[in-house]
Amino acid sequence: ALIFYHPGTPFPGLSALLPCGGAALIIAAGSYGQTAVSRLLSLPPLVFIGLISYSLYLWHWPIIVLLREAGPVVEFTPAQGIAIAVSGILMGWLSWKFVEKPFRKSFSRKAIFSGATASAAVLAVLGVVLVQHDGYPSRFPPQVSQMASYLQYSGHLRREYGTCFY
Repeated sequence: ALIFYHPGTPFPGLSALLPCGGAALIIAAGSYGQTAVSRLLSLPPLVFIGLISYSLYLWHWPIIVLLREAGPVVEFTPAQGIAIAVSGILMGWLSWKFVEKPFRKSFSRKAIFSGATASAAVLAVLGVVLVQHDGYPSRFPPQVSQMASYLQYSGHLRREYGTCFY
């Protein structure tokens, strides 16, 4: 992926299979004993990044978006890129230390996975219900619903084709 993907590569989608599959193979290789890759990944700085990776993932994008909102930025300078990385790592570490770690200590693995499974099931059922009912149309004022009903209008069925009915 590093060699063959370019800015025009559609992502995510099927193109995500290559990097995800590669990551899975690296993880699986660790179960066969010490390798050069496992020794590299066990270096303290990389273990640290691994520990805070989820919190870092959650923080990096808001930092980038806030910087872009501060002014029109097409591409960040190297100094801005370093500032983003340092800010993301700092915020990720703070979140990991003061939110993620205490949360993990508060609940057992079984409770976390049970809660996640129950939440996913409730959201799946809610999604199916909303799809079957075309969303939640009563959230719109009557005027908006009336205007939206014209989106299904097929002009060729009426004599007034070409007339705006909004």
